[in-house]
Amino acid sequence: MSTNKINLLLWTVAIILGGGVIIYLIWMIDWSLLTQLTIFEHAILLFSTLLLIGLHALGAVALLWGLNYRAKVSSVLSAIFAASAVGLVGDPKLGVPARLAYYKLLMNVPIRAGTAATIIESLIWLLLMGIIVAIPGTMTQDYSTVLSIFALIIVVCVIALIILGPEAVDRLWLVGSILRKIKPVRNFIFDVRTAILSIKAGWLFVAFGWLTLTYLVDVWSVWFLAKGVGSDLEPIDIGHAIVISYLAGAASLVPLGLGVRDIAFAKLLENAGSTHEISALIVLYHRTLRTVVPLLLGFVISLFIARRKSS
Repeated sequence: MSTNKINLLLWTVAIILGGGVIIYLIWMIDWSLLTQLTIFEHAILLFSTLLLIGLHALGAVALLWGLNYRAKVSSVLSAIFAASAVGLVGDPKLGVPARLAYYKLLMNVPIRAGTAATIIESLIWLLLMGIIVAIPGTMTQDYSTVLSIFALIIVVCVIALIILGPEAVDRLWLVGSILRKIKPVRNFIFDVRTAILSIKAGWLFVAFGWLTLTYLVDVWSVWFLAKGVGSDLEPIDIGHAIVISYLAGAASLVPLGLGVRDIAFAKLLENAGSTHEISALIVLYHRTLRTVVPLLLGFVISLFIARRKSS
């Protein structure tokens, strides 16, 4: 089956599954709950999305600085917004390549360095997920240790492969033999490895701090929303719900985790003590803020970049 057919199949599944879940959640919502939120509270929740993206950009800037590329926050923000528009409208797998392309276009950051920064960022996200689920809570209970160890093992294995280099990768079953036959890809991978190993430790810790704050803002915004509509949830339970629902969406292979992530998030919030109506409202509100806002800003910034480059 061709890549285009696979993408079409995934998008068809996403539309059917996601549409069904969204309709179900909309049907569950008690819309009168929204009247409990003031205009000021709506503004705070909107700002939390912008703040979260800003913190993400600061983390990305720190990683690029650690790789000796003096990127500006404004340029990285533009790249993130523009790439998110590509990923949300088209194939989500294009989101990362688009971001690397914008890094190159706006800041002249080589694809090799951009890839290195993105890999390091992904490892930090995974490590943060492991740390969050390691904290005892209502939902993880006896699974918190197992989940955190699993995340840690993945991080350690990837770091070990990066440190050990070509010899270790070449011995991997199937992967090693394929890479030996595709030398340009193999050379690029090891160029990225060299870049990763060259990152300055101080900037790595700075990036870790900024990206940690994005999780704290995300958890706080859901807690604030839940509090505003009459549900008192524990922050750690919200953190677990965010991480586990995200992993469920990613494991489903459905674009954007549409439907899978949403229903998992709603059910986890219910397990944490929220009602059906409030859980559905939180999920749809959260999805709208985290998807529509970056998409709209991404469109505007993409048009601005295209116009500036053509002039």
